Order: sequence, then structure tokens, then C-alpha cells
Amino acid sequence: MIFCNTTPLIALSGIGQLDLLSRLFGVIHVVEAVAEECAAGGPVAVPDLSSLPWIRLIPSEELDLPGLLLNLDRGERDTLAMARKLGAKRVIIDERIGRNIWPSCLACR
Repeated sequence: MIFCNTTPLIALSGIGQLDLLSRLFGVIHVVEAVAEECAAGGPVAVPDLSSLPWIRLIPSEELDLPGLLLNLDRGERDTLAMARKLGAKRVIIDERIGRNIWPSCLACR
């Protein structure tokens, strides 16, 4: 199971390579907060993630989080929290704090 945060989706969409994720990993899990951030729009248009057959939208939940996760924005925080809860093997995330926390999140299970 692999989760993805907002920025990688925007970056790949911006260069016309969003489907690279499905080619590399198959199914990608995305929390609702990330889908909302992508749908909000910006300089790079991201397609409606719910229309992509290889994206699995995961409802966000309020979870007991390690303190450092509270320093992240909602999309990153929810991505890491749900990935931890559901036992994801990998998380595609650009935020340094998130990348530094991820291995310790697996150990917290």
C-alpha cells in the first residue's frame, strides 16, 4: 500500500506525467484532504482524483498523532496518519519533516 501527498501529484500533473505513479506503483492511496487541496486549484491543474481508476480515496480521520506531525499541514498530516494506521509500506511526500518522521511512525505502530 502506497500513499501520496499533494505536491507530488501537482508536480507530476504539471509535466503531464501523473500516470507515472500508476505505472510505477499500481494503486495509490490519497486521503480526502489531499484530494481537496488538488481540487482547490492553482497554477497547475490536477484532474479530479476520484475519476482516476488507480487512485483510492481514503477518508481522513482524527487520530492520535506523534507531536511532530502537528507541525505539518492537514494534507501531509492526514496522509502520514492514515498511512500509519493502515500499515502502508511507502509514502510519497515532499515535506522534510514528514520524510524524517515516517520511519519512526512505522515503529510507533
